[in-house]
Amino acid sequence: MPAVRGELFSLDEKDLLLPTNWPALADPTDDTPPTKESGVLAGDRRRERIVVNVSGLRFETERRTLERYPGTLLGDASRRAPFYRPDLGEFFFDRHRSSFESVLHFYQSGGELRRPCAVPPLTFVGEVLFFDLGDEAVERLREEEGLADDDEQRLPSGKVRRYLWNLFEHPDTSTSAKATAVFSLVMVLLSVVTFCAETLPTFRNRHHRRHQHGRNDSADSQPSSEWMDPFSDPLFLVETVCIAWFGLELLIRAFACPNKLAFARDPMNIVDFISILPYGITLAMDQLGSSATGEKSKASNLAVLRTMRLLRVCRILKLSRHSQALQVLAKTLRASFQEIVTLLIFVAIAVVLFASAIYFAEVGADEAHFNSVPDAFWWAVVTLTTVGYGDMTPVTLPGKLVGSMCALTGVLLIALPVPVIANNFTTIY
Repeated sequence: MPAVRGELFSLDEKDLLLPTNWPALADPTDDTPPTKESGVLAGDRRRERIVVNVSGLRFETERRTLERYPGTLLGDASRRAPFYRPDLGEFFFDRHRSSFESVLHFYQSGGELRRPCAVPPLTFVGEVLFFDLGDEAVERLREEEGLADDDEQRLPSGKVRRYLWNLFEHPDTSTSAKATAVFSLVMVLLSVVTFCAETLPTFRNRHHRRHQHGRNDSADSQPSSEWMDPFSDPLFLVETVCIAWFGLELLIRAFACPNKLAFARDPMNIVDFISILPYGITLAMDQLGSSATGEKSKASNLAVLRTMRLLRVCRILKLSRHSQALQVLAKTLRASFQEIVTLLIFVAIAVVLFASAIYFAEVGADEAHFNSVPDAFWWAVVTLTTVGYGDMTPVTLPGKLVGSMCALTGVLLIALPVPVIANNFTTIY
């Protein structure tokens, strides 16, 4: 035995020998099938703990947990082998530490992937791509976060189509593309101004004479002098120029787009088509109205015209194609879809509850405004949103208590999803 007092403690080399019946430790990078002679059985190999070091933060898991997804970076022993540090007995990755907790949870939970609140979406997507968790996980993550697909940056084949696509779709590619975007924006604004100006009394009377009067009721009579040719209307001429540009733009973009199916499914392209459709129907109704005989035909045409003119409001949505701020807002609403649906469900429940409560609290009272529960729906919505028009008010003490509770509940309901939506807006912006 070596001495302890007065000299250094020392051991002979034979004292360091391990018992011969101890099983040898398995190499984490060794992917050879285990045998009984090696001392490591198949079950022991799969339950072997693997240490993963991500920028100094160490994680421990079992081999079988990672092998649930053999097509990923950590699930494939040959792909993770270059990151093994024999001196430390661990795998080292110089990556984002906070993101790896969700990456490891992906293996442990069987495919559940959630971005940590403190990690930006693009950073987390980059980590998911690095560890190669699969295209399905990436697509699902992009959809949940409201991120743009890579298809938007895909260019069509052919020199002419690529030039036209960049000219109308990517304003930052050239000066001519930027000028085209500015001109298209001016045409959208001009069309919206024209739509609003048509409701002024001066122009409204002109349109009323144009749409309301056609021929006289007698079949052999001449056209009434009150009927106006639509092309004699200056606002209609401005509308014609705008529609000509919108139609040309849509046709060129449809011709040059890299993916026809994706182009047809794009909501913005559907808006473009809807904004053009009312013009053709309005022009056809004008021509039919000029030869219509009978009040029923005139009234029917006028109802269709009013509906088509209302659809022209959709043109203001075309502004989002040229405004990044509106695009950020649209992506924020898409990312907050679940929270908005939850809010609407809570509001619907509260409307039914408080409408029923105010009806039974006010029933039988003099000068009561609530004749039925459906009539009280309007009051409940207005009170929950804290607007309070005052057209319907409770007059009894129980009704006033119900109204007070309804207003306080509305404040709480509206305030609940606001932080989530604001956080999504900040993250996407």
